[in-house]
Amino acid sequence: MKFMPSSATSIRTVNNMADPIVELTIQPKRLDLSETERDLLSEELRGLINALPPQSRTPYQVLAESVKEASVPPQQIRLLESVLELVLGSGKTRHSHRAEGERVLQGLFKRTARGQATEQQIAQVNRALEVLKDQKVEKIEASSSVPGHYTLTINTSDMQLQLVIHARGIAVDKTTI
Repeated sequence: MKFMPSSATSIRTVNNMADPIVELTIQPKRLDLSETERDLLSEELRGLINALPPQSRTPYQVLAESVKEASVPPQQIRLLESVLELVLGSGKTRHSHRAEGERVLQGLFKRTARGQATEQQIAQVNRALEVLKDQKVEKIEASSSVPGHYTLTINTSDMQLQLVIHARGIAVDKTTI
């Protein structure tokens, strides 16, 4: 699967599992923030910076300054993506800012290359699941080969669909007809 998000970042898959590895081919564009995005992200960054040991704070402090200006430059986008994944994935944003704050930062994440790659993965999985519509499901089985990496296998009378679920999302692993 090759996918070119609007930020001119390429996504490639590994082991046919659609586990995205982001490779910068051209610097992504500057990411401008709304006032609400700026305020929420500033608060999240303050908490993160305070929790870090002093020797690890510098890149986050630089990002916080850019966020304060409501404009994140291309060289800080990857760090921004990581921060958003952390605060959204941990549930911290929902706990601190309720569903509305989570929705705002999720929308910001979707504007990044990783967010666009995630949306692409979900669309691919949904297209694969759509094929199962009106088929008789004979068996659904979940398994785990290693902690944090799961496989969901769906057998119908016409095909088998195998999905992988892991920290980076969900993806179609293989289909057999």
